[in-house]
Amino acid sequence: MSKSEHSPKVLPSNPSAEFLRKAAKRLARKESVRLATAQRRLAHEYGYRNWAELMAEVRLGAKARQPEALPSATSQAANVLPLLPLRELIAFPRVVHPVFIGRPASIRAVRSAWERKVPIVMAAQKDASVANPGIDDIYPIGVLGVLVRVESMTDGTLKALIEGKGRVRISRFLLDAEQFGAQVEAIGEQPSAEAGVEHLLELVASAFVSARFKSLAGNRSIYLTANSNASVIADRIASHLQIGIERKQELLETTSTDERLRKILAILNAAA
Repeated sequence: MSKSEHSPKVLPSNPSAEFLRKAAKRLARKESVRLATAQRRLAHEYGYRNWAELMAEVRLGAKARQPEALPSATSQAANVLPLLPLRELIAFPRVVHPVFIGRPASIRAVRSAWERKVPIVMAAQKDASVANPGIDDIYPIGVLGVLVRVESMTDGTLKALIEGKGRVRISRFLLDAEQFGAQVEAIGEQPSAEAGVEHLLELVASAFVSARFKSLAGNRSIYLTANSNASVIADRIASHLQIGIERKQELLETTSTDERLRKILAILNAAA
């Protein structure tokens, strides 16, 4: 939907057409104007060119808006979510990723997620040089993310901050020149075993602040706090590893926390 440049009012979460109709009637009575005039003014206040566009947005939101929880693996086909194929980046849960978006289809996907206030699916391309990726060009395991901020750049591209929320498996791709989309299922993570995990975390922490990773040592408290569980620590450290896309994707697809920590430890020790 096309919105006006200035939108001082924000639609409430899960707005209903009935809510807006009543608001327009109240405005018409208060201002002593025709209902059509009040509807048009209300649409302008919310940033839409006319009442029809505002109503269309409400209907679209009611159909496409996702619940906060990830779709379960046993649920029936989830609604299609915008898909952002990533180049030379593997997104991880519990990490905020700065992403630059240049492809028109990706820009439309990000704008759609931002305007509809729905999650966006992030999945890496196997080959970053592919301009128009197909199903075989994108890893089927990715991350469901929430847009924190979106900025328009002077060259027409976007810069977005996207927070990863959880691992997902793409069950269906919808790739065309207009916009990328996907249907996903949540991937459950295997919690770490209590015995020995603290020692494993200490080994990872020690290797993390080794000579090769001294530039990240100042951020050690961010990754290794008492409030962060082993899975969070593993994902946050994995996001900083300077390794190939294939190896990073392998870490993303490793749902066992203990196994993921052991793989990270091997990578850190090899880099020391």
